[in-house]
Amino acid sequence: NAFMQKLGKQTEIVIKPNKGARGNGILLRAKKQHDGFTSTSGKSWSSKAIKQHVEEILSGSFSQNGDEDAAYIEPMIHQHHSLKSIAPLGLCDIRIIVCNGKLLSAMLRIPTQKSKGKANLHKGAIGTSIDLKTGVSGRSLLGGHVIQNHPDSNESLQNIQLPYWNEIKTIAEQCYHSIPLGYMGVDICLDEKQGPLVLEVNGRPGLEIQNVNDDGIQNTVLGAF
Repeated sequence: NAFMQKLGKQTEIVIKPNKGARGNGILLRAKKQHDGFTSTSGKSWSSKAIKQHVEEILSGSFSQNGDEDAAYIEPMIHQHHSLKSIAPLGLCDIRIIVCNGKLLSAMLRIPTQKSKGKANLHKGAIGTSIDLKTGVSGRSLLGGHVIQNHPDSNESLQNIQLPYWNEIKTIAEQCYHSIPLGYMGVDICLDEKQGPLVLEVNGRPGLEIQNVNDDGIQNTVLGAF
């Protein structure tokens, strides 16, 4: 009860499972209502429903291994203006694959209305290839099909120059030195005020990034050792 009372005073927060995967169990809380709030997807959540959702996280309903979990309560990140017009709904993130300290591949994951504001490709988000040297976007895939424009905003997805690109690459390299994983996916977002922020580091990142870039990474991984 004390937790729920404290939570009730907060706005613009994210509730997510520690051991979750593929965006399952993540709740983006945006607008406060008299008895709960409205999520970024437009769904209304009562205080009772919020409490039940947190209890499900703790019981392991969204855990990859099905065991007990912890719920993270995080501040909402406000998308950088350079990406705001492209994806007005939800938060984009940049995934960089790092192997043995070397950056192998990168993509921008862009939410859509279908993905309900989440940047997970299997939920309907867009994957856009990013050139590692320049930070400029190239090929975009949505549901396995090549597209040129965002289906909701109709904004072009080509030749997007990501700001802070050198800093983003440095952050990804630092994650490798901070976390003892030989192979990882680093997810970085761009906040309007704070710039690049690490959302999370994945020990088992999906391999859809190969399709997005139209380039396999097996040989690149072997060459990193």
